[in-house]
Amino acid sequence: LCGLYVELADADHVFFPADTAPVHQQHIVVHELAHLLCGHRATEPAAGLSETVLDELFPTLDRGLVKSVLGRSRYADPAELEAEVIATMILQRADEPGATASDPLVARIESTLR
Repeated sequence: LCGLYVELADADHVFFPADTAPVHQQHIVVHELAHLLCGHRATEPAAGLSETVLDELFPTLDRGLVKSVLGRSRYADPAELEAEVIATMILQRADEPGATASDPLVARIESTLR
């Protein structure tokens, strides 16, 4: 996994590797937030593992969290492609000269990413 979005009851967190280039870190964060924007949630058992195996491997972690993390590690998943395309589009638009002058949403996204 390159990035990880974790939704908790009181806060949301995005994790990314500290040992990668800042531009890659930025892309990872926007990719993970694109999952949130698209409403992607794990809908099937994580990586095909049974509830018993998940209980043995992760006895103290919330089952939904485990399924969400493991369920999004398949790169052929349409949700991964959608998040990647949206992240790329957001970052391209944020880099356009003058984009912030005409679009308050783009300005907000750009200021958040810098």
